[in-house]
Amino acid sequence: MLSEIAYFPILGKPLVLYMGITTLLLFIITASMGLMIFRGVRIPFKFHPMMAGISITVGMVHGILGVSTGRSFVILLGITTILLFIITASLGLLIFKGKSIPFKIHPTMASLGIITGIIHGSVGISIYLL
Repeated sequence: MLSEIAYFPILGKPLVLYMGITTLLLFIITASMGLMIFRGVRIPFKFHPMMAGISITVGMVHGILGVSTGRSFVILLGITTILLFIITASLGLLIFKGKSIPFKIHPTMASLGIITGIIHGSVGISIYLL
């Protein structure tokens, strides 16, 4: 059932592919918002964690559909990516609550998550394009 949803064709490509692209874009927007807030652009801070929550939720739905495809290596990369973003969000929350965690760890983890997400997406997309 889930694999039928994952492979539902949209413009000849499976839904899971479009969800992955959407997820990566959401994470990049979230990271960009955080960077802009850090640099002093007037964006209400509450939107950054809200976008992080939306990104993780969409990522989890993408992940559930992705697991149903049975592509082991792509699944492993996807799990690594979402775990990095969950750790990033947790660190951000701890920093926000005043815990003594060096701030640099938060954007570093976000960068690792985005890099892993790009690798995950590249491998996943190559499966559907070849």
